[in-house]
Amino acid sequence: MYTVSKRMEISASHSLTLSYPSKCEKLHGHNWIITVWCRSAELNADGMVVDFTHIKDIVKGTLDHQNLNEIFSFNPTAEI
Repeated sequence: MYTVSKRMEISASHSLTLSYPSKCEKLHGHNWIITVWCRSAELNADGMVVDFTHIKDIVKGTLDHQNLNEIFSFNPTAEI
């Protein structure tokens, strides 16, 4: 089994739905550190699990400078 990981930083906004009053219920932003692990039983034709550029393009293209509440169906917080 082959495994690669890619760590990157994104900036994104979110608001929390909480059972108590909090300033975090208002839309606000953070810089987030994300680590993606990719695993494969075999290497591709280029001898890689996946090109790091493809991981970065997918993650940053989906999450960077976005409102995470519009992307995820759960309460998007680092405490999860």
